[in-house]
Amino acid sequence: MIGDLDPGGDRHVLIPTLKLIDFDLAAVVRCDPGENKGVLRNIYDIGMVMRSLIAGDILQIPDSAQMVTIKVGDNLPAKIFSTDGSDITPEQYINLDEDIGNLVQWCLASSEKDRPSIENLYAALQDLKTKATPSRD
Repeated sequence: MIGDLDPGGDRHVLIPTLKLIDFDLAAVVRCDPGENKGVLRNIYDIGMVMRSLIAGDILQIPDSAQMVTIKVGDNLPAKIFSTDGSDITPEQYINLDEDIGNLVQWCLASSEKDRPSIENLYAALQDLKTKATPSRD
């Protein structure tokens, strides 16, 4: 689980702690078989941490959700969905890699059904790693 920021404290001002357990905030959530709301929420939280790092927004307050069209992976069709990370673009942040911005927007999809699965996210990150560090054969 991704923990909370501590803007008023000395630690974890920009990067939250990684929580392994937090029983006082635990709740039982009923969901359909094969659906894992905890993973989908963690993916959103990962997107928020990335958005905070890119935007320098330690309060983690995104703009209103907007529709975006992104391309993740060379062999996949474009995705159209509403995201809380519509401001995370190379036009807004000139040193931002477009593929990284697209991944952050995807993780911050407003609807859980539009977010990547953990497997999709891992595959997209592996693809980006391969692009960034091509074989030196």
